[in-house]
Amino acid sequence: MDARALYRLTAPTDWAGAPARYSYSTLKSLRECPLRWQLQRSSYGETRGFPERPSIAAMTGKIVHSALDQLFRALSKHGLPPVGSGPFQRVLRELDLVSKIRESLRASQGDLSANPRATGQRITVSERDLYNQVCRLFHSVYAQAQAARQERLPRERMGKAIHELLTILHTKGTLSEVKLIHPTLPLLGIIDLLWDDQGQTRIVDFKTGAPQPEYREQLELYALLWWRVTGDRPVFLDVRHPAGTETFGVDETMLLALEVRLTEEMRTFSVSLDHPPCKARTGPHCRHCDVRALCDTYWTECPSTGFPLESDTWCDAELTVVVAVSAAEVLCHDQAGNELTLTFDEDTAARLEPWEPGEQLRVLSALQPVGRAELQLRRGSEVFRRAAPESSP
Repeated sequence: MDARALYRLTAPTDWAGAPARYSYSTLKSLRECPLRWQLQRSSYGETRGFPERPSIAAMTGKIVHSALDQLFRALSKHGLPPVGSGPFQRVLRELDLVSKIRESLRASQGDLSANPRATGQRITVSERDLYNQVCRLFHSVYAQAQAARQERLPRERMGKAIHELLTILHTKGTLSEVKLIHPTLPLLGIIDLLWDDQGQTRIVDFKTGAPQPEYREQLELYALLWWRVTGDRPVFLDVRHPAGTETFGVDETMLLALEVRLTEEMRTFSVSLDHPPCKARTGPHCRHCDVRALCDTYWTECPSTGFPLESDTWCDAELTVVVAVSAAEVLCHDQAGNELTLTFDEDTAARLEPWEPGEQLRVLSALQPVGRAELQLRRGSEVFRRAAPESSP
């Protein structure tokens, strides 16, 4: 989808239905707002899915996760050698993680450049900065996993009834980026790291941001999947983030209750998604919703621009064009009928199409200066447009 088509407001030509399988991120998104999930994944002409406004933090977080996965996989193949040992150093040299991170950064910047909603964004963090993040997350968990492997009692023979994944875990000591699918429910997950901690399975998830209450539920879902796939109930769940580690216990009663709750939740979502469009669920998340320009409910409930203001304010606004005053200034009316001026610099003007009197605008993340009936388009602002209604004959 090119930028011109992207910023011309249109409804989906083919609404997204229920997913074949639900991940934790899918469930989380649907809980917040089913319509948002559906708008993000519907088709718009030949384009499948509405282009996402890129998040630099999310992109660099994926690079860190990928690097951790590569590091653990490479070291597991060599029996988790001690840090600083010859085999450990050889793995690091052969892996050349800094180069791989550099390649990932280059590819991510290419994705940004190709995204019509990136508006000139660039990733400014260096490969060395990301490598240091990987090291901070890696060292503490690797030391524990390596120690647990050394202390584990030898298993000379594994029973045939034990799932292959569990056998591999007992043999290698760790598994990373393990994709699991529930045997009877449309539920899946990808576990960052598992390790055999002296005969007890521990699940680890790496986070590059601040701690969040939702992380525990995510790991409990992973524990449920591992238990149902392998028959082995994890004992500990670790959330590893730059500020430290949070550890939670697991019991069978909790996993059974979670399974019942998820079964009903997925059934409800599937019924709703198979009869589009879903109903919007408004809340604090709306202010940063990636597809709020397409959501009529948001704009019905969105506060209109108003005066006076006590300070400069970043806001969204639904406007109607009155007349283009100059190449960088357009006179508009807001929803309440207030007259205000939409202003922008020359670079922004060059990216915008000519203004049509009567056309409707949905402006995202504009600056409203204190004491002025004005909205300023800044870097990161977006303007979605709907043609003026045709006059009756």
